[in-house]
Amino acid sequence: MTAPLLPEYGTASLADLSRSLLSVLGMEGHGNPLGLEAAEHVLVFLVDGLGAELLDAHPEAAPFLSARRARVLTAGFPA
Repeated sequence: MTAPLLPEYGTASLADLSRSLLSVLGMEGHGNPLGLEAAEHVLVFLVDGLGAELLDAHPEAAPFLSARRARVLTAGFPA
């Protein structure tokens, strides 16, 4: 058995996404734990139930997402 994947709070979790996005949009005091670059606009596209392992196992089912995935964020349960 492998150990369960634990959320990487503060460095690579879904919970850190909103703080980082607010920061890159110029709002102070939120921090940028994901280290995202500054932006004028952002778009969040979240597909619930489509985890990285499922995407890796079936890239043909979502070729656009498979080709453009830059990094994996962890999440608690339920996400």
